Amino acid sequence: MRALLLSLLLSLVVAPAAAQAADVDLVVRREPGLSAAARADVRSDAGVEHKRMLRLDDTEVVTVPAEEADEALRALRADPDVRWVQRDGMAHAAAAAGKDPFWSDLWGLHNTGQTGGTADADVDAPEAWAVSTGAGVTVAVVDTGVDAGHADLAGRLATNPREIAGNGVDDDGNGLVDDWRGWDFAYGDNNPSDEQGHGTHVSGTIAAVNGNAKGISGLAPDAKVLNVKGLDDSGSASWSTIADAFDYAAQMARIVNASLGGEGEAKVIEDVIAAHLDTLFVVAAGNEAYDLDTVTYSPCEVPQPNVLCVGASDHKDLRASFSNYSPSAVDVFAPGVSIKSTTGGGYGSWNGTSMATPHVAAIAALLLARNKTLTAAQLKQTILAGAEQKTALKPYGLNGGRANAYASVSRISPPADRDRDGVPDVWDNCPAVANPGQADADGDGTGDACDARPGHDDRDGDGDGVPNGSDNCAGVGNPDQADTDGDGVGDACDATPRGGDADGDGWADLDDNCPAVYNEEQYDSDADGVGDDCDPTPWGDDEVLEAPTLSRLSVKVAGAARCRGSRACTRTLRVSARTSEAGSARVSIARQRCSRRRCAWKATKSSTARVAGDALKTSLRAKLAAGRYRVTVTVIGPGGKAEATRTIKVR
Repeated sequence: MRALLLSLLLSLVVAPAAAQAADVDLVVRREPGLSAAARADVRSDAGVEHKRMLRLDDTEVVTVPAEEADEALRALRADPDVRWVQRDGMAHAAAAAGKDPFWSDLWGLHNTGQTGGTADADVDAPEAWAVSTGAGVTVAVVDTGVDAGHADLAGRLATNPREIAGNGVDDDGNGLVDDWRGWDFAYGDNNPSDEQGHGTHVSGTIAAVNGNAKGISGLAPDAKVLNVKGLDDSGSASWSTIADAFDYAAQMARIVNASLGGEGEAKVIEDVIAAHLDTLFVVAAGNEAYDLDTVTYSPCEVPQPNVLCVGASDHKDLRASFSNYSPSAVDVFAPGVSIKSTTGGGYGSWNGTSMATPHVAAIAALLLARNKTLTAAQLKQTILAGAEQKTALKPYGLNGGRANAYASVSRISPPADRDRDGVPDVWDNCPAVANPGQADADGDGTGDACDARPGHDDRDGDGDGVPNGSDNCAGVGNPDQADTDGDGVGDACDATPRGGDADGDGWADLDDNCPAVYNEEQYDSDADGVGDDCDPTPWGDDEVLEAPTLSRLSVKVAGAARCRGSRACTRTLRVSARTSEAGSARVSIARQRCSRRRCAWKATKSSTARVAGDALKTSLRAKLAAGRYRVTVTVIGPGGKAEATRTIKVR
């Protein structure tokens, strides 16, 4: 298999993937549902070691010595618990920058022949802006990062609304702490800065500020860019790193710009794109002048319907000499030669399918801003349908189309908005009454402006006929609303429907004959429903009875002869006594603790025993350290209770 390569798609210089490395990384996707032990067995059987998990379900990177890699691949491919396995690969890029003036250099947006090209060999940006400028849409840019301080990108970098900046907490629960401004998957932190310049250049083509008297304009100047750093500062990354970046980007945005790629099949990229079918991945075709009918190139040739692969054209509507091509793989061409855009702290003119790709991602943003109900498939189809057919491009791409922003947005009608509040009916929680803020106090999906009871959730999630706002168990059907213990949680949802266990004796309060006092045995001598430990007359109240007597208390210690130092040893205390009544007895042990010449008894263990006839005999096993202990026996009889104590010394 060819080495898997990822790179910035500029003038590309590819290096072998860790050719001399001592270890080789493999990307493995397992069958779902394996236990931790089963996963470990898969690795052990193949002789590989776990390196890290990917965000894609059931997928990990493992490592193996280079000389054992082929054998490990064979073993993993033969394992029925493995869906697929591939080597992880790398690539490196070398970019060349040019220099030209600003608006007049943006021939890709508006071409009058000012650069020696053909008039109107452009995407018709000014005409498209009369229809849409991309407001309210975010494009996730998976690249080398973005220069967040660039003046022409001011206000154009999206933030994560579910994350609180700088609090050190993963507020949105996505596994990344403080990803309020995107994430750096190359270096594993929340500062996706751009030391290379490529990601900043791509971002400017999408969303640089228009009309600010600075530099350039993006094609979707009111859209925003989410900064997802997947490539390191040299412009390189492994497929596994890009897969994590793609997964995150697709969770955060409906459009992903990926000006990157490399030779070979990448199963992990295929699977992560397939996991987000309603996100459009706009990707670069590559810069090697390859015929992609003879060479596999990813992610351009990933067989998923939500991938749109972009080749590069020049200012005469000709294929750029470096652009990869294929009538079956390249969906559309876009301007990619001498493209002026933002770079680190300034501006530069660069060549590449990397530069063509953001033109098409920006058109997708214009479309989505026009109608946010569009699916990824509809976005792709509208861009392809709006492309201008060029004879010179026909041998190199699908129908020989070069993207046209105006032709595409003109095909989309804005969604219906009956109340004219700026919220399309399909998204409006009250489509008949203007409510631009979409206030919904009870969260029932019906806006307050239309809700007869705005403070009451009128949905019936479990279908039991009781609205959620009144349902004592909204997640489980319980039309009778049974709540035996009266705690407000319906029995169908209540882990303790018979009440809690206030005294900790293992009996629910509603079943406990003495819920305030620990009484595991539930003795009730007079069968009046009140346990003996709570009953002032446990033997009935028909006659006056004498209190029991307790005598001849004996405590003997068996077990370890001596404990070392302060260690506790398991001991057996054999307790015997004489009593005037049969019934129950409690035996408790307390240890003497002394500090600063003051001593107190601290309870250590207690147990309940039965009295047979007039004799009490029981044994207690306990871990006791050396010291003084007090053993107390309490006997309960019909006329009350009696206690006796003995102090013993444990050595």
